[in-house]
Amino acid sequence: MLASPFLDQKFERPTYPDSCRAFYAAAEKVGARIYEESSWGKLRGLWRAGKGEDELLTVAAYLGPENPEKVIIVTSGLHGSELYMGAMLQIEYLLSWAAMAPKEIGLLCIHGLNPWGSSHSHRNDQKNRDPNRANVTLAKGEAVPTLPEYHELHPFINPRSPDTFRYAKCLEAVCEYWFKQGIQELLRGSWREVVRREGWRKAMQIGLLKLKKVIGSGQGAFREGVFWAGDGTPTQTSTVLRRLIHKAIPQSARTWMLLDAHSGLGLPKEFSLISHFAKGSVANALMGSWYGENRIEVTDADQGVAVHSSGVIETIFEEEAVYFPCVTFTGLCVEIGTKALVPSSWAVCKRNSVGVYHYSDPYAPLAVESRKEMDETFFPASRELRQAVIEKGHSLLLETVRGLTFKCA
Repeated sequence: MLASPFLDQKFERPTYPDSCRAFYAAAEKVGARIYEESSWGKLRGLWRAGKGEDELLTVAAYLGPENPEKVIIVTSGLHGSELYMGAMLQIEYLLSWAAMAPKEIGLLCIHGLNPWGSSHSHRNDQKNRDPNRANVTLAKGEAVPTLPEYHELHPFINPRSPDTFRYAKCLEAVCEYWFKQGIQELLRGSWREVVRREGWRKAMQIGLLKLKKVIGSGQGAFREGVFWAGDGTPTQTSTVLRRLIHKAIPQSARTWMLLDAHSGLGLPKEFSLISHFAKGSVANALMGSWYGENRIEVTDADQGVAVHSSGVIETIFEEEAVYFPCVTFTGLCVEIGTKALVPSSWAVCKRNSVGVYHYSDPYAPLAVESRKEMDETFFPASRELRQAVIEKGHSLLLETVRGLTFKCA
């Protein structure tokens, strides 16, 4: 493993231009084939002098044989604020690929799928659509279903006046909601015995799972709300990704393996391998044989770090794979832990509220405060944590290469 630029002190709080420059430098160093897409307009002072340095770009780098049998696809920044952990791994993968890759496998890294969100420290895109919920085609007048409980929570998790005192009160209200949900679930059974045996913490856990499902599964009722799944029109992210799939993935590849990097949820330094394929599917059985069956979290079970949702990035790859001959597609969301569920979720809610109501003044105290909170939540300024993530990410890539190498054709 080589020293990552993200471990340098100057990258304590990297910006989107910093990440673009570092990614491009790594791709050039190893002689990768580079593809660029720009659909987001301009932002002053971006990443590469002499090449549209004020553009918001998605950059892809392919490394490997001209005609591989299999390709590993690593994406970053689908949720804009979560770019930097994924970009750090992509740079590590590009720089170390030659030492680990067999001749039949190619590596494609796609950096910055949501550059507007990354440059604004925002999870969503410029229309407040969640690009990992919005990849659904809706008939005119339809909307992604919104669970009834979301309507109840909306005023608390996306207030119009996100001052510090109001947010403290909102957090109390949400925590109270979680607790009540847990109690209600326990009351439906022999709750006294459960509490006696497992304690009140069990009630809180049930409530947390409930709220995580209510918010995280996506919603179509509130354009200004968190996890809004859009109105059925394609996002710039999906348009750009579809173009890159056809430009950058070699036609010879019969197996696509996606590692979609995210950060924020889970214990610090820990990786959660999350599958959106159905429980008991061939894809999950295959990935379980590579990484260990117990390491694969299946979202339709609603038990792990993430929850089941429609319109995820895997949808795009599955739809585009039909235009390639005989492709088998498999993939994982790689969730890199940084914070517990409560502070991570709260940072997203706070930034979303500031974003939809206060972006007219990005230097207002609330905007600056929420942006700093997002940066610390999704890419903590800890060299030790980043080094641990690089090492675990390196091991994950080795496991993926070995799995693909021994997979029967």
